[in-house]
This record gives sequence, structure tokens and C-alpha cells, in this order.
Amino acid sequence: MRPVVYLAGAIIFVVFILAVVASGQNASANDRTPGLVYVTVLNQSNVVLLHGEALYANTTDLQEVGLMNRSVFFCGKQGRACIGELFDFNNRVNATSGTQNPGICMWMKNTPMNLQQIWFNSTFSEVYDYQGQAESTASVCNGGLYVLETYPNVTIANARIEINPG
Repeated sequence: MRPVVYLAGAIIFVVFILAVVASGQNASANDRTPGLVYVTVLNQSNVVLLHGEALYANTTDLQEVGLMNRSVFFCGKQGRACIGELFDFNNRVNATSGTQNPGICMWMKNTPMNLQQIWFNSTFSEVYDYQGQAESTASVCNGGLYVLETYPNVTIANARIEINPG
């Protein structure tokens, strides 16, 4: 009788551990903490215009939060310049046609600082830039697949972006 009790107790313990591990995995899958990437923006002559670490929003959940309620850029790694947040909309590409969704829109609601939004296409070339105003509810829509929100005083024209793991 005792081996059966020990076996039943061991099975219950293993099931409990598996349930705890699974719940932890689900919590991290729904985490709204963006990852990090290293971004370099270059002009047509390959002169670096902007470079540093950026928060990386590549899921709808992360993109909905963006830089809301932040008054400074903070990426979390010491010794690297934090230049803002990169939104990656590749997950919104039309699977049938392979074309990008022209209905992607950004807004500044609940963002207490002005930001420069620089839009890039699938070949990482700049297609649009916009000076976002703090707390604005105006929507800015474009067909770019990547949007870098960075310092408001950045002047970038005819640029391209390089993205590397943070």
C-alpha cells in the first residue's frame, strides 16, 4: 500500500510543478515589456545620423503601449545610448498578397513628450517622417513596416535603417 501512496504523491507533485512552470510561461508570453534592438540610421552616403539602443515593439500588445506615460527614453542597459522605440509591423503584412497594410496608424495619446516618427519600408528605406506632439490624439497613418520614435529634434531625410539584436 505504501508504494502506491508514494507514487500518487509523486505524480501529484510533478503535476503541480508542471502547472507552475506552464503558468510562468503564459505570464511571460503576455508580458508587456518590450525587448531591445540596436538601431543605426544612415543617410545615402552611409553617414551615421543616429545610433543606439531602442525598445522593440513587435507585438500588438507592445505596440498599443508604446512610449505612453514616459517622459524620457530608458532602455535598461548601461553604457548604450537609448534613442527611443522601434515598432515592427511585419506581423501585419497581408499573408495573401505579401503587401504591407497601409492602414497602420500611430498616435501620441498619453505620451507626455514630443517625438519624431520616422517610417521605413520593407527595404529599410525611409518613406515618411512626422513630428508627433505630446498628448495628441491625431492619428498618423502610413504604409511603412517600421516606425522609429525618437528625439523630436532629429532631422533625417532619405535615410535607411539597420536593425540588430540588442
